[in-house]
Amino acid sequence: MSDGPKSAVFRGDAASACGRIDTLPVAEVPAGRGRSGQDMPDEGFLRRLEMAVLGTDRDAQRAVLSAMMRAGISWAEVSDTYIPAVARRLGEAWCEDTLGFAEVTIGSARLQGMLREFGPEWSEEVRSDPLAPNVLLIMPRQDNHTLGAMVVAGQMRRARISVRLSLGEHDEVVMDHVATKRFDAVLISASGSVRLETVRDLVKKIRMAARPVPPLVLGGTILDTDRDAKTITDVDHATCDLQKVMSLCGIRTPFRATVTSGKGVPRRSATSPRLEGAG
Repeated sequence: MSDGPKSAVFRGDAASACGRIDTLPVAEVPAGRGRSGQDMPDEGFLRRLEMAVLGTDRDAQRAVLSAMMRAGISWAEVSDTYIPAVARRLGEAWCEDTLGFAEVTIGSARLQGMLREFGPEWSEEVRSDPLAPNVLLIMPRQDNHTLGAMVVAGQMRRARISVRLSLGEHDEVVMDHVATKRFDAVLISASGSVRLETVRDLVKKIRMAARPVPPLVLGGTILDTDRDAKTITDVDHATCDLQKVMSLCGIRTPFRATVTSGKGVPRRSATSPRLEGAG
């Protein structure tokens, strides 16, 4: 991860390193600007967001997001920095026995729900551009760390890259994707709980089904091993730097800021309702 800026990362879970979490979806927190002029996320908003996803008041999540937008925090910062940071906190609380499994699972699911409900990158308008580069992002069926893949998909969609997100689908379904549609790249995001041999088998099937075979890239904490992941899995590239991935695969679409209106409020769409009181 030494190449390129850390504002876009291709990672899986970050909290399972405690040795007790195999089902919690957590993404790495990229470096960024948490609030106007600041280099780190605002602690007050991190705490408010954490309390909102752990509480029972559904409106609390909308309220804290609205407050963050009014404070000048962009949706890109919320999705790429704040949501992963809160997910990591939930993982740490589980490791420290200060939160139960049900609380962590529900809180993580609510964070993912925020990405889909409020993220403009999930709108049909963004996904349906026929001229956009086309990428398949796979999370293997043996993995459960879905938040990281969703964050990465959102980053690419904000860059106007069309992303087909395959979360835990059977190999036969994945083979149908690559056999019937042409992709500019196939990205496999896997956590350390997935065996390299499992990925190798998936890569072999993809190479047999796809014509032509697109560049195959492996990312995630599965790379945090002393084994040669690239050689074992037979992928073309192994890296956690998303911008480097795009360069290696010849995808030239530049990364852009989130499309916004007003004071950083995500543009309203069928899947991205406007946050009341945010602008």
